[in-house]
Amino acid sequence: MVERIQEILAGQMQDARNKSDIRRAKGLKNLAKGVARADARGWFSNDAPLSQLTERERILAIPDLRERTYELLSLVREPSKEEREVLEKKMNLVILSLEAKPLSKVVAADPNYFWDGELDYVNGKSELRDFTPPALVVAINPDPKHIALHDSFIQSRPTQLVMIEEYSQRVIEKEFPDAKAIMLPATGYAQADWIYNHRPETKSKILFRNFYARALDNTSGVYAADVGRYRPDYRLHVRGWNVDDGLGNVGGVPAVVFLRK
Repeated sequence: MVERIQEILAGQMQDARNKSDIRRAKGLKNLAKGVARADARGWFSNDAPLSQLTERERILAIPDLRERTYELLSLVREPSKEEREVLEKKMNLVILSLEAKPLSKVVAADPNYFWDGELDYVNGKSELRDFTPPALVVAINPDPKHIALHDSFIQSRPTQLVMIEEYSQRVIEKEFPDAKAIMLPATGYAQADWIYNHRPETKSKILFRNFYARALDNTSGVYAADVGRYRPDYRLHVRGWNVDDGLGNVGGVPAVVFLRK
């Protein structure tokens, strides 16, 4: 299994180099080194077949980060009281409880919170209209200077996924071995912004002030969804941008989740 993972990562690195995506290639190289270190420590149970791995081990071994993230959503649990205290008091993150709702229902519940014509746009995109994640408890940094990874703007979605994974390993998992920083589907970011705006502690405040958070969903074959605003006084907006292209106001926003064993 380890050889297969390394083979897939090598193919992805070559694809990144062919597209001159140096940041993504470097991140994938670091992931490959991490797989090698894990293998050396025996974390792959002597390269046991997939049938002998736990569900969590199987999912974390998926080399495609987008596919892995979608599958990780099924393992998310609520953080404990102690974990919540560290997230809020030490790491200055805000904890938000997201519902099991597709984006179409999120927009339909409060259309005035969103861009004009947003519901028609969402209903015209099958992934946005239909995908329903499980209920999730996530933690996001609400500080406008730190909500998105600083260098994640003008990066492709594959690169942003790698950057979030690097941040997860470097920062989050050192504090919480059972946690991961992930990219959310569009419904997650839309709900997070709405909930933050309506909760008593942060009434009328918003998360995405003048940029867009890249999301897991695709709006078409080559376009990925992103959620945000052009300016703080604008309503929340969902749109699409080329998966393999970056944009100056589209960043990678890590959302911290806790995983079941």
